[in-house]
Amino acid sequence: MGKFFSWIFGSSENARVIVEGGKNLLDKAVYTKQEKADNGKWLLSWYLDFLRATNPQNVVRRFLAVVIFTVWLFLILLMAGLHVFGSVGNAEYLYNLLKDIMAKPVSYIIVFYFGVQILRDGGTALGKVIDSKNGKK
Repeated sequence: MGKFFSWIFGSSENARVIVEGGKNLLDKAVYTKQEKADNGKWLLSWYLDFLRATNPQNVVRRFLAVVIFTVWLFLILLMAGLHVFGSVGNAEYLYNLLKDIMAKPVSYIIVFYFGVQILRDGGTALGKVIDSKNGKK
């Protein structure tokens, strides 16, 4: 009988490798609490490293957001003023400028600035807003 198994599996070393592979496969199939905790530690460590690495960018994000928002707001107020004072053609030109050229960059800057803040608080503020709109406390 031993010769039969050695004929199928080869040497005892091959049989050991096959048994180890099967054991490892079963171990990977079950996600234990310890593995969850280890993965949670890794994720927290990565998140803290991410915060440390992106911390110097906060000033740049804020500066870009303020500059772009200021230009955007100035153009909107100028458009409204031109429209009120009768220069409708120039107001339409500014409207098309805002719509066609400024809309995407301003949106990107807002997402770039505020998106990081949402990621940093883990979406809890956004979740609270959504829950309050759905009637949850």
